[in-house]
Amino acid sequence: MYSSQPCVREEALAGQLSDILKKFILPSDWAAELLKMAERDEKEAVQSSAIASQATREEITAIVKKLRILLEARLDEDIDREQYREEKAKLLSRKKSLEEKMVELSEGVIAWLEPLRGWIKDAENAGETIVSPSLPLKKSLAQKIFGSNLYLRNKEIEFVPQTQWATLCAARQKISENSFCFVLERDTGIEPAPSPWQGGVLPLY
Repeated sequence: MYSSQPCVREEALAGQLSDILKKFILPSDWAAELLKMAERDEKEAVQSSAIASQATREEITAIVKKLRILLEARLDEDIDREQYREEKAKLLSRKKSLEEKMVELSEGVIAWLEPLRGWIKDAENAGETIVSPSLPLKKSLAQKIFGSNLYLRNKEIEFVPQTQWATLCAARQKISENSFCFVLERDTGIEPAPSPWQGGVLPLY
């Protein structure tokens, strides 16, 4: 928000920020519904992860057994040294990949959940921030919503919200809060995603 633009009084800037931030308040009933959906998806993710983890553990156990049999075969000189080394390297490589998968499965269950819950809290509490006289508090919320996409041009704030906030803003503009509950859900499903959480718009009748 810093540039060579003409100076703006702090009171005027705070007023502009308040008007803008009003577009990004998450109604409490929407927040409650989002949290229910997150809890449901968390349970499904945990169950799915548990099944995948069990299958991975069983394969690791099978590999350990193969390594033992391979060693016995080498000691009995049923296979030569080069063949032993090649087979052992393949088995150890697969075992390492499976162990890494186990770690990913254990961490991935909540990889997206906590950021989502944090976003819901920020969006729901935005109303309190707006009525606060603190400009730094408003700037902090604006940073979360717009990142670096917030500018001052001709004493007017220009902005481009990040995806999840833009989706919320669009939902509030298009859907009457009194008609039906409008919520957001991850487009990519419940699986852990490598990119930040992004929302899609879903009506709940």
